[in-house]
Amino acid sequence: MIIVQILINGLLLGGFYAVIGVGFSLIWGVTNIINLAHGAMALLGAYITFFLFQEYGIDPFLSLPFSFLCLFIFGYILQRFLLNLVVRAQIFMLLILTFGIEIFLVNFMTTFFSADFRSITPEYAGTSFVIGDIVIPYIRLAVFAICIFVTFLLSLFLNKTWHGKAIKATSLDLDAAMMVGISPAKIYALTFAIASGIAGVAGSLLPLTQAFSPSIAGS
Repeated sequence: MIIVQILINGLLLGGFYAVIGVGFSLIWGVTNIINLAHGAMALLGAYITFFLFQEYGIDPFLSLPFSFLCLFIFGYILQRFLLNLVVRAQIFMLLILTFGIEIFLVNFMTTFFSADFRSITPEYAGTSFVIGDIVIPYIRLAVFAICIFVTFLLSLFLNKTWHGKAIKATSLDLDAAMMVGISPAKIYALTFAIASGIAGVAGSLLPLTQAFSPSIAGS
């Protein structure tokens, strides 16, 4: 039973890390940027949810759309007006730039939110689904379900919408995409914004499963 419990815990946790990886790989696959600041951007979502819960009592799950929107806008501006200027630079230079952005974000969060570990404990935090000796917290089930749902929505967007197909076309053949009127700068910004928004959602789910602080941004 212990092994089964460990496997279930690993599966539920894997869904959370997968949705972070989806955003990271989307940026890399389309823009060829290895975004080292992705973890720090996800952590911004955690602080947004924490602030809304502490100050206004908003349920963490209800804050997900707001976190997505905030990080979507931030990611779009960051890519459109900064990273797009150097998107054709050598990959080593892009690594240095995104690493610098990560350092800036970590210091920003440390300054405004302190380096203390924080977590969110709603009233239903202790409720669990029990089968014999196996205990599955409802929160972890909900987090896993949301991660799967977000991944499904992203897949639907990429395969069924014009902008999604434009993102895929830009990733597969940039020259051909430009020949049919697709603007790489706009697509890169949209891709980065979507991935950042997904990171924000993942970050908002983080405080429900573990304590967090700015120091974990790069882990």
